[in-house]
Amino acid sequence: MRKFLKAFVFSLVLILALPLSGLAEEFPEPQIEPLSPQYLEWLEEHQNNDSDLPPLLKSGNGNEDYTNGYIPFHIDLSHLDDNPPVEESYSPVPLYKAGNIPETYDLRNVGGNSYVTGIKSQGSYGTCWAHAAIGAIESNLLMKGLGIHDLSEMQLAWYTFRGNDKSKTFDSLHSSPFKTVMNRGGNALYSAAMFTRLSGPTAESELAYGSTQPTKGSPDDYPLAVRLRDVYYLRMGERENDRLNINVSSTERDNVKRRIMENGSVMASYYDNEAFYNKSSNGTAYYYNYTGGGYKTNHAVQIVGWNDKFSRSNFKDNPGMDGAWLIKNSWGTSFGDSGYFWMSYAQYLTDGTPFTA
Repeated sequence: MRKFLKAFVFSLVLILALPLSGLAEEFPEPQIEPLSPQYLEWLEEHQNNDSDLPPLLKSGNGNEDYTNGYIPFHIDLSHLDDNPPVEESYSPVPLYKAGNIPETYDLRNVGGNSYVTGIKSQGSYGTCWAHAAIGAIESNLLMKGLGIHDLSEMQLAWYTFRGNDKSKTFDSLHSSPFKTVMNRGGNALYSAAMFTRLSGPTAESELAYGSTQPTKGSPDDYPLAVRLRDVYYLRMGERENDRLNINVSSTERDNVKRRIMENGSVMASYYDNEAFYNKSSNGTAYYYNYTGGGYKTNHAVQIVGWNDKFSRSNFKDNPGMDGAWLIKNSWGTSFGDSGYFWMSYAQYLTDGTPFTA
């Protein structure tokens, strides 16, 4: 098993260790969690391709390449389906009941207020996961009334894999070139592992996103801009062929909607394929690719709203149902509707993760 997997899983079970060895027999021995089927499938695919890096989709519009870079969660969290954790709301307003959820919602305009930050571009690097996680944190800060924060995706994308303290990074990319590190791929668990030990986020002004390798040896060399408080993994719906789909049941869609209304944008992933975008005359993109991508995921985005009445006829292939999520992407403002697009409720969308900071 790869070194970074061992380090990552071991860090998650350290909390089971007791300061008094005499009490250890009261608790079960820490165990390595099983790897998820999705990750094992991803790993096998890459070994077959003789590559340790996620394949980056490059679908150019003539001027720019659109890339992804998301990899599945390593840990199998399917046990949460039958035993979902009990949640408390730390917001002044408790989680919204189903009857209070509107048919349409858009974080860009909630009572005249915007709870999303500006569209960014990941460029030609596989850092969609870092952009989605950072954007979700920025959205939560806005919703809490803590102001506009422009946080550094570069700090997360780079120092997740390279740093002076190799015990605190994933994989063995410490001597790898810039492009290899930036294309390694990641997910919400990587982001949580970095930020829960207070290694960021730092401000974009401290470490700007670009094509230049950071010069400092550790993420801790940058001042902390905000502190991560909670990370939620949303139960993603009923089982379908042993996979979980956020859109299988309206109940699970409502869970995501409630989180958006209370916490801000939700990070999620799907299988991106440029051939399944339907571009309207006004530049808006509509996406549905359930059968084309199967249950794989390769791209991370933010869910920032929805429209239950969004017509199925807008999609290139009819999804068989109305309704769509409003998605904030990280491919710059030239893509879709100034960086946003609509995704059918029928699309396989998973790994929903809201952050509070």
